[in-house]
Amino acid sequence: MAAATDPSPPTSPSGIGARVPRIDGAAKVTGAARYASDMAVSRPVFACLRTSDIALGRIASIDETEARAAGSDRHHDLENRAGQFKPIKIMSSGEAASTSMMSLQSPDIRHDGEIIAVVLAESFETARDASHRLKIAYDRRDPTAGFDDKGLVAEAATKADPRFKNAKVRDAAGAFGSKGAITPRTSLIALAAKRLGRPVKLIAARDQGFTISTYRAETRHHVQLGAGRDGKITALVHQGEEISGRPDSYKVGGTDVTTRTYDIPNITSNVTILHADRDTPGFMRAPSEVPSIALESAMDELAVALNMDPVELRRINNAQIDPVSKLPYSSRSLNQCYAAAATAFGWSRRDPRPMAMRDGDWQIGWGCATACYPSNIAASFARVTLAGGGARVEVAGHEVGTGAYTIYAQTAAQMLGQPVARIDVRMGDSSLPPAPVSGGSNNAASISNAVALACTKIRDALAAAAIAAAKSPLSGSDAAALVLVNGTLRAPDGRSEPIANALERVGGGVEILAGNEPKNSAPGALAGLRAGKLAFTGGTADKDSIKFAFGAEFVEVRVHRLTREVRVPRIVGAFAAGTIINPATARSQLLGGMI
Repeated sequence: MAAATDPSPPTSPSGIGARVPRIDGAAKVTGAARYASDMAVSRPVFACLRTSDIALGRIASIDETEARAAGSDRHHDLENRAGQFKPIKIMSSGEAASTSMMSLQSPDIRHDGEIIAVVLAESFETARDASHRLKIAYDRRDPTAGFDDKGLVAEAATKADPRFKNAKVRDAAGAFGSKGAITPRTSLIALAAKRLGRPVKLIAARDQGFTISTYRAETRHHVQLGAGRDGKITALVHQGEEISGRPDSYKVGGTDVTTRTYDIPNITSNVTILHADRDTPGFMRAPSEVPSIALESAMDELAVALNMDPVELRRINNAQIDPVSKLPYSSRSLNQCYAAAATAFGWSRRDPRPMAMRDGDWQIGWGCATACYPSNIAASFARVTLAGGGARVEVAGHEVGTGAYTIYAQTAAQMLGQPVARIDVRMGDSSLPPAPVSGGSNNAASISNAVALACTKIRDALAAAAIAAAKSPLSGSDAAALVLVNGTLRAPDGRSEPIANALERVGGGVEILAGNEPKNSAPGALAGLRAGKLAFTGGTADKDSIKFAFGAEFVEVRVHRLTREVRVPRIVGAFAAGTIINPATARSQLLGGMI
């Protein structure tokens, strides 16, 4: 995170860069943390879903005798659902829905696990029991499920969405969850609540989560590399195929990353969407970056063919200019990451001969790969209040387990000269200042900068009042040079006064709502955010440079020569990820990503 303005106060023990334990950690491990299903509402009705047991066909009949005998009242069925919902475009085409396949529109079953009934009861247990007691009879058909099955319908990704940017040949010699989109169950439960005039609670079963929401798309890749004997790659061809549902054209588009990873002058790529009898996939942890496994595997095969160290092959093909856009990278420390990780891993002890490294009956292999992800950032608002008891940070962002409460508290603590324990962070309420969606790994940069900007404006207000007060020890100081640190408002020459005294001059407290609009943001980004429109900048969206974070990962894999059991005893990674607000939460993220 870059500081919103200069000067920046010195790092405090609990501020930016400190290993602060998660402030919500104790609540989570003791069960005190409240989630959506824990929220108390008046006279709730409980819902459970029944999902299809077949992948393609039609519902012949539903016998609900046993379900009603269990005490439930199945208000929603196929007949009264028809015409309630209109198909809308899926999110990857710019709209808010995860799929255009709205459930309960007809008896037709279009994919495995499709919602076919919503059971409502006065208790969760009764609804769950009754959902299992529904007797469903089907007319089955054979589905088209995966690659190479008969019945797949191919569609070029460029035809599905003209905005989809494939890499193009650059020279004549040439030959990447749950919070991002509305799912069908949301509409069903909202309509149930409207009809009943009561709140309806739905807690989906764990196994249903794989079919009533999005999942990672299946992809298949064909990569070709051409190189000279010196290891310099001269050409890359990457052809990708992705499976989606029948009506929707969701695309991973993974060639957007692979064509930018290395310095290759001749590049061509294409992606084909294959429509099958499946539910629509969606965003699942770095969708566009995941196909890098295809390129990295090809790099290893090329290293073998050249009899070259895989690290050296990647080093000599490192790029400082993006081969697709011809823009420079804002920073690119990939070679430094490889050098650090290789040293920590002990790569120099590697025997490159196949099957050469053993430990008894265990065959040992060592490998490496490049990690990359766009450095996304978006416009965000934040409201910060500083008063005698400490500070409060308010933002309508998400906490999805990444430590958001903690890093925003650390940002405010750094900028306001307060301990983290005196920072109260409030999130997850739509009445709070708008913030970007928790996706694309943008929140730390986006929201922290908004928090920092609000804190800077608080400092400005206190500084202006202090230098204008004749009795203040800071009277006549340069307001721009004053900082909030260790509970004081302080000048560079050491003169200071307690923050409590500074607050008295402005009525005992200061509340600031700030909106941070990053460089290269689209015009009106903050206004758009208020209207629910999100626009990232950074990554490949800027006009002046390409902004990515990079890393290098090394892995030891052991395979037992008799049982073929696979073990991974060691993974080492080095990452250039910008300013780390909290090393503890960052390490957790990096470890999770590597695993």
